[in-house]
Amino acid sequence: MSKILVALAFAFPVALVGCGGGSSPASQLTSPSNPETNSGGSSSSSSSGSPSSQTISLAVAALAVGSTVQLQGYASSGLPVIYASQTPSTCSVTGNTVTALALGSCTLTANQAGNSSFNAAPQVQIVVPVLKFQSINNIIVPSLSNGSLVVLNPTATSGLPVTITTLTPGVCTVTQNIAIYALQTGVCTLQAFQLGNSQYAAASSSTVSTTVTASDNTLAKNAVLATWITTPQAGSTTADSTTSLEGIYNNNSGSFAFIDSANSFNFYDFYGLLFGSFTANSTNGTWVLNSSPNYYPSAYNTSTTSSTVITANGNYSEKQSFTALAQSFVTLSTLEADGKTPTSLLYLTYSKDNGYAASQSSVAGNWLYNDGSYQFNLTVDNTGAITGTEVDTVGGACSLSGAITLADSGSQHNMYSISLSAVDGVAADGSKAFCNIDKVNPYKGLAALRFVQAGANDSNGYLPSLVLLAQDAATSKPIKLIFLKP
Repeated sequence: MSKILVALAFAFPVALVGCGGGSSPASQLTSPSNPETNSGGSSSSSSSGSPSSQTISLAVAALAVGSTVQLQGYASSGLPVIYASQTPSTCSVTGNTVTALALGSCTLTANQAGNSSFNAAPQVQIVVPVLKFQSINNIIVPSLSNGSLVVLNPTATSGLPVTITTLTPGVCTVTQNIAIYALQTGVCTLQAFQLGNSQYAAASSSTVSTTVTASDNTLAKNAVLATWITTPQAGSTTADSTTSLEGIYNNNSGSFAFIDSANSFNFYDFYGLLFGSFTANSTNGTWVLNSSPNYYPSAYNTSTTSSTVITANGNYSEKQSFTALAQSFVTLSTLEADGKTPTSLLYLTYSKDNGYAASQSSVAGNWLYNDGSYQFNLTVDNTGAITGTEVDTVGGACSLSGAITLADSGSQHNMYSISLSAVDGVAADGSKAFCNIDKVNPYKGLAALRFVQAGANDSNGYLPSLVLLAQDAATSKPIKLIFLKP
């Protein structure tokens, strides 16, 4: 799955568990004159005749206001555990059921008083956050035909990103958390999750099913007929006789590159992104990468941009391939310790998507990126103005703005210049939200429309995806996003 090449680490307070001796011994819960009130556990004593020790185990996930949870503590003796709330305004306990009453911290105690065979267990006390309630909104999955692809937009009442997985992998699969692909006829069952954050408790998972029928010839939702695959459209990058190396390139391993009319080179592979430019020699079909310090080795170090110059050179065949003969990628100290050097064989082929005659309005509409940790929603109007939001698992919503316009103004080439900025960001608790897009420096780069087959038949059409490769000009921090239309 495509990722933003920025390492994100989030700590969800779904369980704050502590244990230790309380100030009041558990044995005070029973009458001294009747030490065997808690019977029902093992009655065997140690070989010396003295009672055995016991411990209590208890773990509770974060609670949502208004929810009730069955406590499932366990005493090693097998004797019953007694629960109590030390914060009655936040949570109450009846038997083994805890009810969350208000936002805050719920302090629970667990005791086992022992009997003639077991000493009282050390009291266990845990502090559990009581968070806002959230639920997953109703997810409607249309009927699928064998080989078809549909893009969903799962949402939660909290606004946090929702993750979808498949419970029937033989019938349907899920990519990018929102794209459902039907593999064969049968019942496709999906499950949606939202695990919560510091403001919201986890939502109850939601399960939905749909039927996968035999393949048909219906044009899929949001799909277009890709006539350019066999015959490039007039005005497209492929059909334009004045273009040479400009276009979209890719290979079977997922690497791809955008080359614009000025020979700027935006390249993505497993190790990261490379932004630079190259000089081409049309006489012998060779190219040489110009000095570029912008390689970002995402697989090993996502917080430091290399200052080491990268070199590369290779061959090209106009509108066919772009291949590296030699590369020298930076070796960071972390890599040297492992004896690894990030290198990549660069063999890219000219994409059929270059045959699509694009216009400014081709990118208009709503676009969604969702990897389960963070979600981007973009709306592009017919002039290329971008508005939208970024929401991550911390819970802050960053408002986005920017512009996307044809890289070659007045052409029909399938390449766009894009600029994207975060204009504000406030988390649910009022603090500044974490944004992947810098609030000061816009991310700038190239974007292109790429197409994936929407079904088993060409008549099912092809779904467009908006692929973005950009970077913060001040820090060189890169970003790669693949947007889909829900």
